[in-house]
Amino acid sequence: EMEPAKAFFGLLNGIARREYHGDASMTADYLQSELYEGTKAQDFKELHTTALQLIEHALDQQITLAEVPTFTEAFAATRSLSPDHQQAFAKFWKSQRTSLLNALADQTCWEPQLSRFAWRVDAITKTSQSDEEVLPYQTKVTVDNGYDCACMV
Repeated sequence: EMEPAKAFFGLLNGIARREYHGDASMTADYLQSELYEGTKAQDFKELHTTALQLIEHALDQQITLAEVPTFTEAFAATRSLSPDHQQAFAKFWKSQRTSLLNALADQTCWEPQLSRFAWRVDAITKTSQSDEEVLPYQTKVTVDNGYDCACMV
């Protein structure tokens, strides 16, 4: 049987690969068979949910490395998170934080869609010397493909 900290570290990495890097091979069944063989399905499901929530909450709060101990202690106060699991998360977060934040930004950025998006603005105006409407002024705006994505998560 694998050490608890190593197994949890592997679980965190597997979840991150599936959820944020698109690796469909990292299924819950695969992770259980590789890391937690012999663990009851319900126990593994709870551990998997805890690991996923831990990653999601850390990303939502964009915690820094200095905030990891406080974050994991607060998380452990409401969920089952052993000291071994806290240690494994600290190691995981140190190695994956930047990669996960970048992957999350890429998933939520509209730039690739906007580079192929065009729209038109119609404006109807009146002159000060006449109540007659002037023909609509039309402009077409297309987002250039060369723009960098400027969205933040």
